[in-house]
Amino acid sequence: MELEEIMARYNPWWESAFELPGIKRGLYIQEVQRKLERRRMVLIYGLRRVGKTYIMKQFVATMLKDVDPENIFYISVDHPAVEDIPLHDLLDGYRKMFKLSRDERVYVLFDEIQKRKDFEKELKGIYDLEQNVNIVGAGSNSLMIKHRSGALTGRHARVHVDPLSFQEFLDFKDIELKSSEKFMEEKIFEDYMHVGGMPEYVLSEDPEYIEDMVEDIIYKDIVPRYHIKDPLLMKKLFLLLCERVGKRVTSSKLGRVLNLSHDTITSYLNHFRETYLIDLIEKEGTPNERTYAPKKAYICDVGVLNVMRGKVEKGALAENLVYHRLTKMGTPRYIMKNSKEIDFFVDGKAYEVKYKTKISTDDVDNLLSIKMDRIKDRLIIGRKKDKISGIEVVDLKDFIS
Repeated sequence: MELEEIMARYNPWWESAFELPGIKRGLYIQEVQRKLERRRMVLIYGLRRVGKTYIMKQFVATMLKDVDPENIFYISVDHPAVEDIPLHDLLDGYRKMFKLSRDERVYVLFDEIQKRKDFEKELKGIYDLEQNVNIVGAGSNSLMIKHRSGALTGRHARVHVDPLSFQEFLDFKDIELKSSEKFMEEKIFEDYMHVGGMPEYVLSEDPEYIEDMVEDIIYKDIVPRYHIKDPLLMKKLFLLLCERVGKRVTSSKLGRVLNLSHDTITSYLNHFRETYLIDLIEKEGTPNERTYAPKKAYICDVGVLNVMRGKVEKGALAENLVYHRLTKMGTPRYIMKNSKEIDFFVDGKAYEVKYKTKISTDDVDNLLSIKMDRIKDRLIIGRKKDKISGIEVVDLKDFIS
């Protein structure tokens, strides 16, 4: 197959109308557009299978409203016919097809960019020499994107793609809640707590999809890069973390369970964090306390948690959802003082997650029991809006929306 034919197949908008593929994730498209205007290069990254390629193509569909089709070029650079062609030569070949001079503004989207041995050098060269090229790059192995994009410092912006929000979940399920049907919202929300936000899984609800995704991250992303000798133990560690979500863990205790050294567990945890499978949060306190106190573990998505662990209590799912919402506000930590624990502390606010209909005075007393000057406000995240002993109770659905 000729190179021009391959390019044409990747860019159907050159020959006919192009409909927006999949279900629109408008906030990410807007973020790509906004950051591209400032930097001229954007790298899209995040958990495997979270929808990065769809967002790239949805970006194309949106840009076609204002940009000529010939001025947008998309290519998956791992295709056998192009994998050995330098990116700059691909760009020139595309320009040649449409007789586009270097004075004309073009949008170039490189998918599976991490498959290129020196992608960061190639992108840097295009960026420095081509003033009228806007670049969007993405890859299924975000670990490689994250580690190797250092050479592009100052030249690129990043867009981190998360699993679907509750509103996006409704969009994917084609659910429109009418004002007269608000009574259905809680049941649908609990479906979301079970299924989570991995786009393809939301549509299929096939557990094998999640299992394959986790194995791909461990066996295709982490193991080859770090030469892991026993990947099965790494998977067992991930399953162990799923069982202990929201609980304090240490490398030493996890190591004793799996008969692995403290250093090995610490390395494995870092690899999970780099690939967005898990997050670990520190205790609020001095730098020394943050470093050496036990960490609390949270999983990338509640759907992943449910599939990999089996039945999970709703309180743990709620806490996992709240954690991910709080990361948009700052760096969450937990508070532990005099054997009393508060789930999260962010930007002067303390949060306790209690996913139950009736909040008790004991719940409020626990939140009030810890006295710290840094705590300016205290909230409980529950199942419905309320106010008890002066403490506001926020509905979980509203909080994460």
